[in-house]
Amino acid sequence: MNKHIKHDIRILSFLSALFLIIALPTTVLLTQKQVITQENAAGPTLTFMPTPTCIMPPPCIFSHPACLPPVPVGGWCPITPTITRTPSPSPKITCAPLPTCDPRLGILCRFYPPCSAISPTPNPLSTNFSLTVYLHGVGLGGDNVNPHSIGNDKPLHPNRIVTVLVYDKNRTLITRQGMISFASESGNFIGIVDMGNLTGGLYLIKVQTDGFLQRMVSGIQQIIPKKINNIPAVSLVTGDINNDNQLDLLDYNLLIGCYGGKMNTPSCLAKPSVTSAGADINDDGVVDGGDYNLFLRELSVQSGDTGPTNSPTPTP
Repeated sequence: MNKHIKHDIRILSFLSALFLIIALPTTVLLTQKQVITQENAAGPTLTFMPTPTCIMPPPCIFSHPACLPPVPVGGWCPITPTITRTPSPSPKITCAPLPTCDPRLGILCRFYPPCSAISPTPNPLSTNFSLTVYLHGVGLGGDNVNPHSIGNDKPLHPNRIVTVLVYDKNRTLITRQGMISFASESGNFIGIVDMGNLTGGLYLIKVQTDGFLQRMVSGIQQIIPKKINNIPAVSLVTGDINNDNQLDLLDYNLLIGCYGGKMNTPSCLAKPSVTSAGADINDDGVVDGGDYNLFLRELSVQSGDTGPTNSPTPTP
């Protein structure tokens, strides 16, 4: 008797479960592309699933392919990254009748040369030199120990007077001055210097600016008159605070006299001016450990280049 009761209970449980299954919507997978949805009131509805499509890859595929997850069923969508190349803007030469204050310094100011010192257009009747100058401790100028190091990229003296010294075959010295300006895009200083009526020929060229040792441009330069002559880039060693073309104890004492809070005291004899960063050799507005360490790294070169010992004649 008990066996029959248990058997009947099992049948009732099975029928109840079957009734619940029939009463609810049922989804039956026919193929990978078709799904039939059956509902109680409505008849069966046929829904087509789209064919698996490719997946847009994450952005890192272009720089770090290893970061991708496993390839999806539809594969990665073929895509070519759009590369937009925009030319680097030409550096703007800023001038002002008077220094304009820099908020980083408070009592000090960012210095710009007078507008009359800047010639916006090269004189077509003159011989012009196009200069590229790397200043140690500023931008991508590096230094003697770390030539590829990055220095101060926001110098307080973005425009500087540069002196160009030219020697002809008779060792006659011709000197002209012009302006170079900091190009933040390339981390160096560039500018065009009007050399007046300099005639064509072979020349040795030196470059100098305040606070830096003079440096001879590499090689003998063939100059074309009344043209813009591109002069090879030159790197200048910093730390010549007293501008005697030497790095020595005199420069060290000038730096120490302005170190830290002493920059605004009578002991500081090399305060920043309109044309010079003074003892602030990395031109960031303070004389601190950055300037001190930079000065020490520059001591491997203690003298600037002097005049030529030989006439500028080409090597056969």
